[in-house]
Amino acid sequence: MTRLLLTDDEWELIADVFPQPATTGRPPREARKVLDGILWILRTGSPWRDLPEEFGAWQTCWRKFDDWNAVGILAEILRRLQAAFVAA
Repeated sequence: MTRLLLTDDEWELIADVFPQPATTGRPPREARKVLDGILWILRTGSPWRDLPEEFGAWQTCWRKFDDWNAVGILAEILRRLQAAFVAA
């Protein structure tokens, strides 16, 4: 499944888009792993509950998808990746 994950170069382009995790509460999930889970769902069209365990809890990925979409983070990720690879 490695070929479906973000490469290190792709991650470098978008890593600064994510907000800093809170210093209180539950330990945060790694943003890269959550994003890979979201992308897996979008690529496969599978239900959220079928998300492989390697990406963490499906509820976390779904909640982050909803949150990140609402504030425009996913749109910014798409814009940056498209700009990098269309220009190449």
